[in-house]
Formats: sequence, structure tokens, C-alpha cells
Amino acid sequence: MTVPRRLRAPLALMALLAACSGGGGPTSTGLESVTGPGSISSAAFPDGGPIPAKFTCDGANVSPPIRWQTPDAASPGLHSVLLMVDVDAPGDGFVHWLVYHAPGSGSIPEGGPVPWNEGTNSFGNAGYSGPCPPKGDHPHRYRFRLYALAPSHTPVPAGETADQLLGGIPSQAPIAEWTGTYARP
Repeated sequence: MTVPRRLRAPLALMALLAACSGGGGPTSTGLESVTGPGSISSAAFPDGGPIPAKFTCDGANVSPPIRWQTPDAASPGLHSVLLMVDVDAPGDGFVHWLVYHAPGSGSIPEGGPVPWNEGTNSFGNAGYSGPCPPKGDHPHRYRFRLYALAPSHTPVPAGETADQLLGGIPSQAPIAEWTGTYARP
């Protein structure tokens, strides 16, 4: 099909704008597969153990101290993504915390500050919102997951949701995972 000359420039401009806009999907270039052992941990509670109340809605609701490391063999330039998800909440998981554009290894002290981008959690807040399962529920499991994100050519602003940044809760296995539990008194 031949496009009339008078329509070529407007159509080319529309195609360029559509290519640059990202189409409303994830703003990153995607999660990267990384082989080798990575780690994520918290000095506040053991893996699989109960999360202290001060890190929940029943306490000070501050973030626990977190430390992570991607494998040494990971490609340089990858960004770390930290995701805290209540895997026992209805639906595909409830996001309590999303940190991105973090380095391959690092730490966040108890209560922050977080020097990298924090996303919007499922409560609709930017930053950390601690465990707050319904009273009477069995202990919920909260998974702190570490992923590697390919660098984007377009800066990704703070406040993105897991849907915007990652296309939802990733189905691929994280590089590392740390689990805490919490039930409300």
C-alpha cells in the first residue's frame, strides 16, 4: 500500500511517539536472568521466623534492616529490585515494599533512609507499609525478594507500582528470598 506524501510525515511522527512512549506497559527493559548464588537477609528476624511488631501496622511500621547481594557473575550495570510481598493475601500477592535502581549489593538500615527509588505499594503509598493481615488470620508469609533489572534508556521515576515497573509480581524465581511471618494479636 502506498501512503500519500501528505500523510507520510504525520504517520512517521506518530510511529516515533508510540515507540518512545512505551505503550503504557512496564517502563524498564525487563528482569534479567542471573545465575549463581545471591543473598538477601535481615538482622531483625531469622529466615522463616516471625517479624517483630515494630515493623508492622501494630507497631512503629518502620522497614526492617535489609542487606542483599547479587551474584558476582551478574552483568555489570544491572539494577537490584527489592520486593516485599504478602503471599497469603488474596489475589496474586500484596506488595508492601518496592525498591528499585539499587546497586548489586547494599543495605537499608532499619527505618531507612532509602537512597534509591521506592515504588507505590498495594496500600497506595510510596515506600514501606508493614505487615497488617486481618485479625484472626493465620500467620501470613512475607517474602523479601531480590531481582535484577536491566538498565533502562529512559529514567524510571520513583513511585512506580510493581505492575508498571515489572508487569506485575514476577513469575520467575528471584535471585534470593527471605521470608518472615506475622499474625495480628
